Parts: sequence; structure tokens; C-alpha cells
Amino acid sequence: RRLPVIIAAILLIAGAGIMLYYPVIRWLAGNKEKSETEHFYQVREDLEEGEKYTEDAGPAQKLKRDMESYNAAIYASGQQELKDAWSYEQPVFDMEDYGIGTPVAGSLKIESMEVEMPVYLGATEENMAKGAVVLGQTSMPTGGENTNCVIAAHRGYGSVPMFRDIEKIQTGDLVVLETLWGTLEYEVREIRVILPDDIDAIRIQEGRELLTLITCHPYRYNSHRYVVYCARSGSESTKVPEGEQTVPEIQGGIEGEE
Repeated sequence: RRLPVIIAAILLIAGAGIMLYYPVIRWLAGNKEKSETEHFYQVREDLEEGEKYTEDAGPAQKLKRDMESYNAAIYASGQQELKDAWSYEQPVFDMEDYGIGTPVAGSLKIESMEVEMPVYLGATEENMAKGAVVLGQTSMPTGGENTNCVIAAHRGYGSVPMFRDIEKIQTGDLVVLETLWGTLEYEVREIRVILPDDIDAIRIQEGRELLTLITCHPYRYNSHRYVVYCARSGSESTKVPEGEQTVPEIQGGIEGEE
């Protein structure tokens, strides 16, 4: 008589476990992102406090200076190395080389998507599993004229949303990038769908200060890329590269990573 009761209890526990599995995993992943961003803010605060008493440039200012030099160099060269996936993956700067106590280069906040994500340098598999990434051979996240910082993320990674709901973003929305040196606010100006090899669509635009978000499209497929162009708040109206500026319906595609 006990056997049916035991089996029923096991099935009940198993069912409860299945129901709780994804919420728990989602909570753990979200907590990891939250802890990474909180640590980033603490590192930024400590660096700011330390550099108040440093005669020479501290680690954060040295990094910013080198990033700005890099941004100027790739603009002057026409981003000649922006031509394959390998160049996107390579992190241009190693935060550890500058004595900065976190690999997180910033925090990306998008209210319309209800997300805040840590931002890493270089689109390596490891970095993309943890949050958003700055593509190699695009501008580093310092702001400034003649820059286009291209930030990519998965269209969801397991139970973590990342850029899964990117289609919720509308023109006029605010996108905030917290960096080691302060807050950069951008306004969404244009949304497009491009082919994966359309490199020109993410290049620096002369005289502009841009932040570009990019992910796979449509959801659960990777046949195209969904691109959101954002201009620094208060700047003149931005122009996107020539081409279709609507978001067409894409049917099917090549199934791949979310």
C-alpha cells in the first residue's frame, strides 16, 4: 500500500522540480549579471576615489587615453581590419594590463527591454555567454566624435534574456552606457535588418558619435542581423548608411544560436 503513495510523492517532487528548474536557472543567471554589474560600479567608485590623489594619470585615465587613441587610429585607417569574425572576437584591450579589478568595461541599460547587462571587450564565446560585448575593430566605449561603439549580444542565452526582446526598442528610446568614466546616454534613431556580411553597416560615420546594438535575427535563427543605431543624446540627427531603413519580415533562416 505504501508503494503507490511513494510513487505519487516522487512524481510530485519531480514535477515541482521541473516547474522550478527554469525559474531557478533564470534567477541564478540574472543574479550573476547583477553581481558583475554591481562589482563594476564598486570598482569605478574605488578608481574615482583613488585617482583624486594621483598626480599622474591613474589606471582608468590611462585606459581611456589609450582607447581614445585607438578610436582615432581606426577612424583614420577606415577600419581596414574590420573584415571577419576573428577581428570581432579579439579584445583590443586587457583590463588586467591596466590594473583594473574587473573584466567588465561597462554596463548597458535599456529601459524599454528592462535589461541591464555587463559589457565585455571582444566577442569571444566566453564573453558572449556572460553578457554584451564590444566588437573588436569598432570604437571603444569612450564616446567622442567619429566613433561607433558596436555592442553585440545573443538573442537570449539559455534562460538569460540578453537581446531576446530587442524588437521592443523603438526610435526615440534611451540607451544608457555606464563606463569607468561616467554615463553616456544615447537616443535610438534608426532600426535596420542587414545581412551578416554587411560590414559597412556598422562602420564609423564621419562626424557622428554612435552606439550600435546588434544581434541575430529573426529570433532563434541567424540568417540576418538586427541593428539598432543610437546617437549621443543632444547630438544632431544621425544618418545611417545607405540602404533599406525599415525592418522587413524575415521568414525562416539558418537555425543557430539563440
